[in-house]
Amino acid sequence: MLALFAILIPIALLGGLLFLLMPKAPPVEGTPRLQIPDGTVGKTIPVLFGSRVITDPSIVWWGDFAIVKVPAQDGGKK
Repeated sequence: MLALFAILIPIALLGGLLFLLMPKAPPVEGTPRLQIPDGTVGKTIPVLFGSRVITDPSIVWWGDFAIVKVPAQDGGKK
């Protein structure tokens, strides 16, 4: 049993070192990078009244997360 551990431990260490030395894959062109704010303990949750933009949102829950492409519209006051 001890001989088995004496063989497996160096193999596992060598595999771990090889895994750390692998180069990281570059990001794929054309894919959006998601920036999802996190919920932290003790952070106040802003309440929104009217139409404003919350500059530092904090997501505390979401369901069925999916990326949906929204078509651009002509905005602004008319």
